Amino acid sequence: MPSELRCPAGHLNDAPAVFCTTCGVPLPTGGDEVDVTRLNPGGFPVAPGATAPTGPVYSPGSGSFAPPPVQPPRQPAGRKVWPIVVIAVLALLVVGLGTAVALTSSKKQPVVATASTGAARTSTTTSTTAPPPTTAPTNTEQQEATVLQGLLQQSTGDRSQVVAAVSDIGQCGSNQGLSEDEQIMNQAQTSRQNLVNQLGTLTLSALPAGLITDLTNAWNASASADGYYAGWAADESSNINGCTSDDTGDSNYQAASSSDVQATNAKEAFAALWNPVATQFNLTQYQASQL
Repeated sequence: MPSELRCPAGHLNDAPAVFCTTCGVPLPTGGDEVDVTRLNPGGFPVAPGATAPTGPVYSPGSGSFAPPPVQPPRQPAGRKVWPIVVIAVLALLVVGLGTAVALTSSKKQPVVATASTGAARTSTTTSTTAPPPTTAPTNTEQQEATVLQGLLQQSTGDRSQVVAAVSDIGQCGSNQGLSEDEQIMNQAQTSRQNLVNQLGTLTLSALPAGLITDLTNAWNASASADGYYAGWAADESSNINGCTSDDTGDSNYQAASSSDVQATNAKEAFAALWNPVATQFNLTQYQASQL
């Protein structure tokens, strides 16, 4: 029959029990010491695999029961997470703020050309370069033709007086007198020479080749003829035998007639080149007898 063991509280236990099956206190072991390394916070040993008692326990020193030791309350596991979350959010805010400041600063900095690439970059200040010098525009063909037409109009004005004076010389000055005819022809010669001088000062390179040459030759020949006609009028005025009507044998008359032929040929050549230009730019056309 198993022996019975009684715990200090008076509970009966069957041997070979080590702890009281009622209150859990160590049972007398015949002088053996209890393994103090297995004492729980309440001061009593706990058997291997057993849990410490949660109810009143017996206190060997006082011989009475004492309330179980008070364990500190455990913190819920979820409450330990929020500090980590707060720290992570603050870190993200700091990183975002630093990135924004860096981007703002980079936009304000001027961009310069790098030595490695040599690529031109824009900067906050821009330099302006002076435009290349421009040459004066050349005259157009229409502009030159318009200027030349002004000289042609002067020539036609002199032409009418010249024709009338030559005819009057052949009639011995019956209309206006030989002296008047001589004066008109001298003035016509001076006028033709002035036209030739003005023509030489103009830039007319845009007009057809040969046009200016023909006009120059025509006016030079006409100026010579005018001078010879003036001499014819003087000859008829000073003739001892008096004026002879249509005196074609006079030397000045013969020289004037030769110059007239040269002038007429040059005027026809000029008109052949001038009239197409005049038609193109809506200017006056001329015949040889008008110049």
